[in-house]
Amino acid sequence: MHPGHTLRLVVVAAVWFVTQQVLTRYAALALPRAWAAQLSLELYLVLVQLVTLPIGLGLARLLLKRNAWPALGLVWPTGKSLALGAALCPLLFALASYLAVYLALPTLLEEIRRGGAELVRSNAGQVGQAMRQSPLLLVLFWSVLLAPLGEELLFRGAVWGALARVTRACFPERSAPAPSLPGEFIEPSLLLSLVRGVGRWLEHGGIATLLSGVAFGLLHWDMPGGQGIIRATATTCLGLACGVARQASGSLVIPILVHAGFNLLGLAAARRWLVSDTFPTHYMVPTLGTLLGAVGALVAIVLAVALSSRKAPPASG
Repeated sequence: MHPGHTLRLVVVAAVWFVTQQVLTRYAALALPRAWAAQLSLELYLVLVQLVTLPIGLGLARLLLKRNAWPALGLVWPTGKSLALGAALCPLLFALASYLAVYLALPTLLEEIRRGGAELVRSNAGQVGQAMRQSPLLLVLFWSVLLAPLGEELLFRGAVWGALARVTRACFPERSAPAPSLPGEFIEPSLLLSLVRGVGRWLEHGGIATLLSGVAFGLLHWDMPGGQGIIRATATTCLGLACGVARQASGSLVIPILVHAGFNLLGLAAARRWLVSDTFPTHYMVPTLGTLLGAVGALVAIVLAVALSSRKAPPASG
């Protein structure tokens, strides 16, 4: 891998990331006060993405030229990867939701003790209110289409790609040394194999997956109290899962699909589309969402077994 390509991708990721953060935090100050007062949060975030996306993609095309789209993961995945990503998305949402509530529960109970349920609801902030109360089409465009596309292009496209290339530059491929003893005298070790496997995973994208996922979650810690813990935990889980999907498939399409499905389920939970007398909530998580996760996991297992059986060579007679 040419060092110049890695450096240019690092520049793209850094400029793209800084541009998005600056515009998100300070773009409203550059608008006329009358205009800024009329913008809802979701419309403001839509405008930020519509400005940031062309800047990031344009810079990538300018610096990386023909390598821009593969470097960002803009390649089409296999049908198996698409199907597994779609099937496992509800399970990811259910597990991330339960983990987030579990971690936030002590804080939430303390908030209820001090100020009642109203304090918990008030801590949901503008994002939570927008998910529940803003016009549906605008929220769908923002949370299910534009945010997954823009955030995945940045975090699992440019940032993940830059971190993965830097990692590979720091840990170049090493050829295995010849054993000093014949193979029959070398006792295989399950623990050693596991450690080596983890090391290979980290070197081949795992570090990028971990760093980009944690950064993604921390940047979404924009609410106080228990609601902030829930949002940060859920988005960290989403970021890690999308990183694993990018690493496993080599394509950004799967992370975008998973992110969009995750946000759609979050919107459905916020607007209580998944809640009914038959399927109430359990620890703030819709039981229907849990059921969908279980069904999706079963479909993924059946699909994986079917595809592996199809590829198995026929037994020789």
